[in-house]
Amino acid sequence: MMPTDSNNGESRLDRMERMLDLIIRDHATFDEHHRRFEEDHRRFDEEHRKLVERQNQMREDFERDYKMLLTSQVLMNDALQKLTDVVAESRRDCDARKREADERKRECDERKREADERKREADERKREADERHKDMDERFTALIQMMDEWIRRNPLPPQ
Repeated sequence: MMPTDSNNGESRLDRMERMLDLIIRDHATFDEHHRRFEEDHRRFDEEHRKLVERQNQMREDFERDYKMLLTSQVLMNDALQKLTDVVAESRRDCDARKREADERKRECDERKREADERKREADERKREADERHKDMDERFTALIQMMDEWIRRNPLPPQ
């Protein structure tokens, strides 16, 4: 027959099993939070990479358009008198492209701000998970010390 305490007739082994079960469930919850954090972090990295690629592509497009404009201006100097209307139209097209490029840049900047916010949130979740992990380690240490002291003070009677 197992020795019992005043804890509703539960044996020490039952209480220890219950505590161990609580610790295991707490650890499983932590693992799930950590897994979600890693998934969020991977998604952020992928989105960030795509945004950088898109920004680089937009920069290349803008530079290509700008080079095309410069080339067209050099070629138009020879026939400036005949092509005055064409130059004005090209200028309007360039302005429209610049507005589109500015709009794309604004969209890209907004997406970058959103990505930065998601990164800050992911970093905060990681920091919180790290704090919970540290707190759990401290609680495990305290529990182990407490149980060790209790067992040493209350040895099992000889059988």
